[in-house]
Amino acid sequence: MTAAADNVADGREPVASDGEPTVRDVVGDAVDTAPEQIAYRENVGTLDAPEEQWHRYETVAELPDRAFDGWDELYVYTETHVYHWVAGGFAQGPERVPRDPESLPDGE
Repeated sequence: MTAAADNVADGREPVASDGEPTVRDVVGDAVDTAPEQIAYRENVGTLDAPEEQWHRYETVAELPDRAFDGWDELYVYTETHVYHWVAGGFAQGPERVPRDPESLPDGE
């Protein structure tokens, strides 16, 4: 079941994007190869009572067609890289690191 189906099942409606780039748009613009797996965390609760939900997707087309919320977090795994967006930092774009730890700089 997709996150959209989960939302309908528990009575929540997706949040409209109000002209802002959607989750789907942001990932589509940043990721240049087909994802192997996407993990998306949204908080559907409040500051006083947070309720995090993780969703998994296989394609960009499955991602929510709504704007990022300030609490969202997203990981996109491709064959060669991992892209990571953190809450509040979606406008700055993702952190992009090689999937193979041996490809990372030594730091020496």
